[in-house]
Amino acid sequence: MLQKFWIAIVSLLVFLLLLDRVTPLRGAPKALREMKIGVVDFSRVAKKYSKYKRVKRRLDFEEKRIKSELEGIKQEMEVLEKEIKMYNPQSDLYK
Repeated sequence: MLQKFWIAIVSLLVFLLLLDRVTPLRGAPKALREMKIGVVDFSRVAKKYSKYKRVKRRLDFEEKRIKSELEGIKQEMEVLEKEIKMYNPQSDLYK
């Protein structure tokens, strides 16, 4: 009796696996479609990678822009500090 039960279970699993290979699971949820063993959707992976590269390129550009702005602000601050020292009577740079 137990042997027949296991045979039925194994044959059902084999049937489901064969059915899965024949039909592409179009109506199944996305998570179930992605669980298919040995199948990789390279177009989805490529889309995600290209999106990642676009976002990374944009972030790198913004980082460079912000760093250059910061350098400009630092240089302005140094010039202003020198001017303040030049007009300060207690400073060594006072004219």
